[in-house]
Amino acid sequence: MLFQTPEFALLFIGTAVTFYVLPRRARLSVLAVGSLLFYAASSVFDFALLVFVLFLTYRLTCAIEIGGRRIQLYAVIVIMIGLLAYFKYANFVSTNIDRSLTFVGWDTFPHVSSMILPLGISFYTFQIVAYAVDLRLGRSPKAPTFLHYLVFVLFFGQLIAGPIMRGQQYLHQLNNLRGATTYQMVSGGQLIIIGLVKKVVLADAIGHRVDRLFISPESMTQPEAWVAAYLFAFQIYFDFSGYVDIALGLGRILGLHLQPNFRTPYLSRNPGEFWARWHITLSSWFRDYVYIPTGGNRLGRPREMANLMFVMAVAGLWHGAGWTFVLWGLLHGTYLVAHRLIARWVGRFRPFPSPALQSLSTVATIWLFFHLTVIAWVPFRAESLSDALHVWSSMLQFGDLPLWSSFLPHLTIIIGLYGLHILERLAYERGIAVARMWRLSHPALRGVTYAGLVLLVLLQTTTEQAFIYFRF
Repeated sequence: MLFQTPEFALLFIGTAVTFYVLPRRARLSVLAVGSLLFYAASSVFDFALLVFVLFLTYRLTCAIEIGGRRIQLYAVIVIMIGLLAYFKYANFVSTNIDRSLTFVGWDTFPHVSSMILPLGISFYTFQIVAYAVDLRLGRSPKAPTFLHYLVFVLFFGQLIAGPIMRGQQYLHQLNNLRGATTYQMVSGGQLIIIGLVKKVVLADAIGHRVDRLFISPESMTQPEAWVAAYLFAFQIYFDFSGYVDIALGLGRILGLHLQPNFRTPYLSRNPGEFWARWHITLSSWFRDYVYIPTGGNRLGRPREMANLMFVMAVAGLWHGAGWTFVLWGLLHGTYLVAHRLIARWVGRFRPFPSPALQSLSTVATIWLFFHLTVIAWVPFRAESLSDALHVWSSMLQFGDLPLWSSFLPHLTIIIGLYGLHILERLAYERGIAVARMWRLSHPALRGVTYAGLVLLVLLQTTTEQAFIYFRF
């Protein structure tokens, strides 16, 4: 069930109305029923698997104590990572073993047949594992009842594609469901409209063009390759951040605060800043549960660099069972390593004495890292490593420079999309002032604006396209 469908609108309206009509003590049950109905619409198998996982891991986490035996924690980790590995990577691993055996001339074995990935398993796996680890370390309260645990994992606002919530951020909210204030209701509705515009009006429209450009990577010209990479960068941003905006809006209307997941990442000056702004809850998950436990930066510089490369390779593989995703992760790992080495070297010199030179340096580094990010998105979007290499090769075909004249309209669109990104940043930094100006504007202007955006979404919703991160 997609957020932009009438079915979900009916489900959410029915859940929200029931949530506020019934007594406060019944609100948790309302959220549980609404979330169960939402996920049950995916498939019977996905629903049965998730319910089984919830019952099993709840019983195990109930036995986890601070500083106590680790057997229950290990059991949760093995079960969740094992299920994720089986459904997501079994076919990938067996196929690569088969190819390796064929390469050396050995007999192959029947490999695992392709299977459909259970919806949201990558996200609820990480949320459950984080909860179990935090219980053992005393960083999270324990879910008082199974109903609390079910809503903690299953809430429809963040189940399918995050944000990945932590027990310490979320469980206390479920203990006291007061409902939303008028401000939360209004801002929640605004976020939902903004998210739908990002997804339906921007991301889906961009996606049609991206799909056409990536049909024949081997025959791309230089401008086609760059335009395809630029457009995909904005497609995945508007698609995923649109989902998160809708999720945050749904939560606010019900009085729940979900963690933000994006803060205009394409205005980052370096890879460290990018990962503090892109998919924030996933970045912090890998930092807290992979990077730091493997030593982080505590065991010397070579180990620190190795840990960064390992974490980003795992992060790439988490996104998809394919070498293209691993390559994407390794590229970002290389960016992180290079930045840390360069930053230590540059740190020996005095900063620019002139504010104008400092501003120019900031603009230059943002421009440079944005293009490095765009280049890295190529394997993420490509169907194979060879396709990615074809696109990269086309980007370097400087003999195609005269062809750019016919792509000026595309460049105008790309500059406009980046302009929207800058406006989003300004609105984020000056949120209070912007909100106050909006509230003081004429009610008719606000009404016409909202109606126009909703109409635009309805007119663009010709086909229902799933969010890109639903695949992961």
